[in-house]
Amino acid sequence: MPHVEDNATFHSSERIKSPLVIREVLDGHVSVWASPIRCYYRHYPAEPDACHQVAIIVPKRRFHNAVDRNRLKRLMREAYRLHKHVLDSVPAPLRMCWMYQDKSVADQETVSRVVGLLLEQICKACKTNVL
Repeated sequence: MPHVEDNATFHSSERIKSPLVIREVLDGHVSVWASPIRCYYRHYPAEPDACHQVAIIVPKRRFHNAVDRNRLKRLMREAYRLHKHVLDSVPAPLRMCWMYQDKSVADQETVSRVVGLLLEQICKACKTNVL
């Protein structure tokens, strides 16, 4: 089993739970996209030791079975957990909403590859101050 860094966990403080905060991030209209996932993100003012926060969204309109929605959310959380070290170079904390937008259930390799790619795009955009 590969060695995972100590910070490769997904704590409760890293989750966005408020519908108002999710709506604020989605209304920000700053996003990156790679099939089948779109990521909306924004900087937020916080304490110096604040962490990045994430919400995972899988629409009920596309996946009527809760089993499929929960599986996709689990795959996206795991992929984010493994790739979130890419965001260490971003100076300000981000709030992100990851939205699954395909009509079929993707496998773990695809979701992991896409999440890693999107995190690199976000990191590049933050370094060039595109926000």
